[in-house]
Amino acid sequence: MRRISTFSFLFIALMVASFNSFGQCSVSTTAPTLPSGTSFTTARAVTTANGFSQNTGTVGTIPLNSTRIVTSPVYSYAGDQTAVYLKYHLTADGNKPTAITGYSITITLDGGAVQTCTSGAVNLPVSDAAGTDYYFSISGITIPANTYFKTALSLTIGSATGSTNNVLLSAFQINGTLAPAGTVLPVKFSAFEAKSLSNGVALNWSVGSEANVNGYTIEKSNDGRSFSKIGFVAADGNNSYSFVDAQGAGAISYYRIRSVDNDGKINFSSIVIMKGGKAAIVLKAFPSPFINKLSVQHGTATTGSLISISAEDGRVIKSVIPALGTQQTDIDLTTAKAGLYLVRYKNGNGQVETLKILKQ
Repeated sequence: MRRISTFSFLFIALMVASFNSFGQCSVSTTAPTLPSGTSFTTARAVTTANGFSQNTGTVGTIPLNSTRIVTSPVYSYAGDQTAVYLKYHLTADGNKPTAITGYSITITLDGGAVQTCTSGAVNLPVSDAAGTDYYFSISGITIPANTYFKTALSLTIGSATGSTNNVLLSAFQINGTLAPAGTVLPVKFSAFEAKSLSNGVALNWSVGSEANVNGYTIEKSNDGRSFSKIGFVAADGNNSYSFVDAQGAGAISYYRIRSVDNDGKINFSSIVIMKGGKAAIVLKAFPSPFINKLSVQHGTATTGSLISISAEDGRVIKSVIPALGTQQTDIDLTTAKAGLYLVRYKNGNGQVETLKILKQ
């Protein structure tokens, strides 16, 4: 079980990098101009007691020649925002210079949206034990007012001269409001895939948010309706997991993952069908019937993917371009009248799937 991530970096000044088609990110040692009505919060130590977590090792400590992912507590904004600004103070564990050689930032919203910004490759020095303030700016995104979110900063640390062993993240600041103590984001599945192996079927899944989660139950079905448990994987904070079904897929098999929160709440991944050694995500829309908002689970979105909702007379009432790499898209149909609708998903290769859904 491993965190699935790739990280590269950006030059010391401001160099823009892509944000999964959502926006841009940059890093600088110079404080940015913040949006009107926002300011950096009071500095918080990067510790477990303050709500921070890390995929492995001591929170806020990154050894040389390694990558660590540090996740913030939950925050929100009083008004709609199109940018997020973070500030970390980085120091070298000793008096010799080292360097950050890669980073990425992931923003996870309550509701499951995940947006990742990865830099282009270069070198960012961390000079000495006195440290330096680094400002990470993510723009061109949308965070609605009063929406809870958290950030995850991945840093890759290079080699150093002398006796320096680590880079330390100490003070953290953000131009948002800290959520009340105990606020967590529900687990959200960001990807699920299956692959045929000589000794069975390999299942791999990742989650955009993971808090208060006990673990993941792997379920299997022959008809896509009645599922039974075939395994369990405990949550370990790495956000990406794997399991091998040694019994194999048979003629046709369906798989799904059920997350189990510590308070008993459950969430389900998309359903993967294995047929003839090939895997595909089953198109699904829920709840059914729905009232205002509809969630559509679909194959991994690529360039050219499109979801359209049509009325019974064939009129397209809404079209949505799903975020690249996602397998679930939430659609607001509050203004649509009650009745039967057709959900149509076209993938990047032009293949089309449809299903019917009822609105109350």
